[in-house]
Amino acid sequence: MLSTSLAEIKIARPLGSASPPIQLHGFADASQLGYAAVLYIRSASQQGVCCTLLTAKTKVAPLKTMTVPRLELSGAHLLAKLAHHFRELLSRHMSIDKIFLWTDSAIVLEWIKTPSYLLKTFVANRVVQISELTEGAEWSHIPGDVNPADLASRGCYPNELISSPMWWTGPPWLYECEEF
Repeated sequence: MLSTSLAEIKIARPLGSASPPIQLHGFADASQLGYAAVLYIRSASQQGVCCTLLTAKTKVAPLKTMTVPRLELSGAHLLAKLAHHFRELLSRHMSIDKIFLWTDSAIVLEWIKTPSYLLKTFVANRVVQISELTEGAEWSHIPGDVNPADLASRGCYPNELISSPMWWTGPPWLYECEEF
């Protein structure tokens, strides 16, 4: 029996208190069930580092079976769209210093680096869009066990979300240093 409903989840978004330098950190993941993207806002000041969930989005895997690498690419594409949207939105009110995007898929990272004319159509189309949407952002690898998007890509109950500190504030290593 579920102890928590979605209506009971409250999300604090203290964007007004973010102080420069401000960074966006996004994470993408996929499973056979679906794919997800999670975006955090991170700032560092004399009081320390603050990192907060900004937005997240999940999609159910298509009925037509796709390979996990293609689902991972779909997750990265979803993250690219989220990061682009929020960079545009937040840039009206604050200066975004850097954008870091993370995936646990080495294949996706290689596809993003590969010229699109060398890729199959499905992959090439998404790689072109990812490159355009995330120009200036830094894509990197993250181990799957510290990827907050993993929880959403596999599906979970509301009480699992509530009890996951990494979901709300990002991976612990985001707090370890002031600069990336």
